[in-house]
Amino acid sequence: MRSAGVGVSQLRDPFAAGKEAASKAIKATSGRPVGLCLVFSSSRYNPKKLLEGVKAVLGPVPLAGCTTAGEITPAGPLEGSVAVMVISADIARAGIGLGKNVKKKPREAGREAASSAIRDLGYPALYLTSPGLGAKRRGHVPFFVLMFPDGLSGQEEEVIEGMKDVLGGFFPIVGGSAGDDLKLKRTYQFCTDGAFTDSVACALVATNNPVGFSSKHGWRPLDRLALVTKSSGRVVEKLNHRPAAEVYAEMLKISFEDLQEGVLAWEKGLSNPLGMPDLSGEIWLRHPQALLKDGSISFFSRVPEGVALRLMDGRREDLIKAAVDAASEAMEKCGKPREVEAAIVFNCVARYKLLGPEGAREELRELRKVIGDAPMVGFYTYGEQGFTEGGPVGHRNQTVTICLIGRS
Repeated sequence: MRSAGVGVSQLRDPFAAGKEAASKAIKATSGRPVGLCLVFSSSRYNPKKLLEGVKAVLGPVPLAGCTTAGEITPAGPLEGSVAVMVISADIARAGIGLGKNVKKKPREAGREAASSAIRDLGYPALYLTSPGLGAKRRGHVPFFVLMFPDGLSGQEEEVIEGMKDVLGGFFPIVGGSAGDDLKLKRTYQFCTDGAFTDSVACALVATNNPVGFSSKHGWRPLDRLALVTKSSGRVVEKLNHRPAAEVYAEMLKISFEDLQEGVLAWEKGLSNPLGMPDLSGEIWLRHPQALLKDGSISFFSRVPEGVALRLMDGRREDLIKAAVDAASEAMEKCGKPREVEAAIVFNCVARYKLLGPEGAREELRELRKVIGDAPMVGFYTYGEQGFTEGGPVGHRNQTVTICLIGRS
């Protein structure tokens, strides 16, 4: 008997779609009590009616999720669908949190989301954790957070800081930024109380099962570097004391005129983002978003002054291998479980754009070879949140982040 189940629907009516997906998910667990429900849906659905359909089947269970830029399902990548995962209360229980007004008060929103999740989980669920178990069994993480911030806010870093204010700097937090099918107008965040925008929803999960996380990207560093000499938030004004766009064009070995052609985010910036090392030496991607009139470049995540950026190169085979490596590392951190109870995948929509539909299907097929036929759900994001062992939580670009709950 499965401890988690996934249901998918592509019905046009939002209430009917939510009801069908939830019915399929709960049927896979034989109707066992639900400790957490995850809902990832296309923005084409009315979010309120969609959640009403889900709740018509499941009732007032702990629920979190968001709208997406594509859904990840057991059948592969989909668009225009809703995917629902239910996780049985015998392996995990969750407290749901929500923080509002992310664009104007992101840090406060992060604090409120984490604090309200703690209050919602409450003391009774703590029986799931056993003191000292972490020292005995690799992969034991008594608590972790799944977060779903507004992907159009541009404030994920501050939201994370707010959550860390409450949870601590090295608390396991993974997630994905909500999307809207690349319409870039409005995203929705889901919680037990309904659908909200300009918010961050999160689930504080308590479990005694082994858990594993990993984030990878697959882009290769090239031997072309530039120093960030002037930046503000997500805008880099100067590289090597010159306009950032001019230096970036030189790193690409193209003319500035060629760099101006097309949409930067989905062309040169897609295959050749810039890489920024963390304190451990791991290189994380900074995805260029747009060229600004003054020669600056805006990015999808923050780039501080004083860091050295390397030009990166992305190829289909390397991206697919990164997904396999992420799954393998998550399995290792999970203690190499004899079975994966649930797999949750956050995959950047930029990866989907570079791989294309067939490449994205191959990526999930290869990932499946590592984790087996476990119930799997996820979505294509506007950014990913993850952490490395011994490192703080960060907002990522162009990565695949995997969360596994195993069975020893």
